Amino acid sequence: MATPTWTLSIDGIVTAGTFTDISSYMQTASWSIGYASPYDPMARESSLSVVLNNADQRFSPEASGGAYYGKLEPGLVMRLQSTDPADSTVRTMFIGWIGAIRPSSGLAPDTCVIEAQSWNSRAMNAEVSIPVQESVTADAVIDKVLEVS
Repeated sequence: MATPTWTLSIDGIVTAGTFTDISSYMQTASWSIGYASPYDPMARESSLSVVLNNADQRFSPEASGGAYYGKLEPGLVMRLQSTDPADSTVRTMFIGWIGAIRPSSGLAPDTCVIEAQSWNSRAMNAEVSIPVQESVTADAVIDKVLEVS
C-alpha cells in the first residue's frame, strides 16, 4: 500500500488569506481529534504538534533575519492534510490556531515545535454577553448566543 503525501500549511505568513506550504520543513507531526475512547461524554480538544527544521531560523519569531519575521505568531491558522496516492483524495486531518511557537535555543539540530489547538480552546476563552432571556426556549437562547459570538 502506498503512503499518503502530507501537506502542512499556515495561513497568512506570506500573503493574508493564503495558505503557505511548509511541508518540506516538517520532521514529525502528532495530532489528536475527537473522542479519546468509546462512550466519552464529550470530545476532547483537538491538537497538533509539529517539529520543524529551523536551520535558517525562519520559524524563530524573534530572529529578524528569518523568512517569516513579524508574520509568524500565535493565532494564525495551521492545517495538516493528507493526499491519497491511489485516487488523489485530499483529507484535512487537522485545522486549528497556533497556540505556541517554541524554537530550540542554540541547540543543534535547530528545530522549532509549533503547537495548535482547534475551536474548543478559543470558545472557552471567549466571553459572550446577552440580555436576560425570559419566556423563550433553549434553542432561541442558543441562537442569540451564536448571533453575538
